[in-house]
Amino acid sequence: MMIGLGVVWLAVGSSGIQSVNAQEIGAGFGVRADMDRMLGRDPAVYQQAGPHIHVPARIHLGRGLYAHTAIGIGVNGGQDRVEWSRLDGYLRVYSDHHWTLLSSLDWTVGPELLAYERDAWRVLWGVDGGVGVSHSWHSFNVEAADIFDIEANDLEDPMNVDPYSRQVAPMAGTHANISFWFRPALALELEVGYNLSFLREVPLKKSAPEVGAVRNAMGLNLFRLDLSLIWGREPGAKDETLQSQNSGYRSHSHRDIGQRGLH
Repeated sequence: MMIGLGVVWLAVGSSGIQSVNAQEIGAGFGVRADMDRMLGRDPAVYQQAGPHIHVPARIHLGRGLYAHTAIGIGVNGGQDRVEWSRLDGYLRVYSDHHWTLLSSLDWTVGPELLAYERDAWRVLWGVDGGVGVSHSWHSFNVEAADIFDIEANDLEDPMNVDPYSRQVAPMAGTHANISFWFRPALALELEVGYNLSFLREVPLKKSAPEVGAVRNAMGLNLFRLDLSLIWGREPGAKDETLQSQNSGYRSHSHRDIGQRGLH
């Protein structure tokens, strides 16, 4: 990611973009929720609303065009579906009423377009693509006791980490944000976004190998709302260095013209 941003930065520097700061970076906090839950779909598999940390950054590529990247960290309680075998594999059973905590670390990158800019206000819209690392943490009841690998779990320890899943999955999304610049280099940014990813079926870690426990495949349709503090350029600001150079050039030109007129 840093190499990619470095390449873009060099391209921006060589293109001569006339802005005070060609980059912006921020940090914020918000909430994310499962769209399927909000729309009442598949009540057995869902994610409740949960906190979300948002770290955006962008580089100004040209008039109305930005390169945008963001890191997101979120957690959501909810429910997934876990399957495993009994009776030496002759019977396949499942649980969809245990407690689940989904945690994820996401990185996305994509273009942004300037939709509106006036005085200290700016509106951007963009699309994203990236990758996320997701964990599904579980708390099973006694009905699922045969899932546990006895050597990897301490069933008498209340702090025992029950069988869980970990996986990396691609993701895509879109977002829009509105920024208000209350200082020359500081802004508040409100962003609404939607990210879609598909988590394939994966085996549960710390589960007994003979039962073949898996967390079933599921889609994540996460809607988020974040408020961030942004450090960067003020919209509409111009390069003061270029202005001073241009004014100096004009003064020299006027003086030369005056001297030629005297001769």
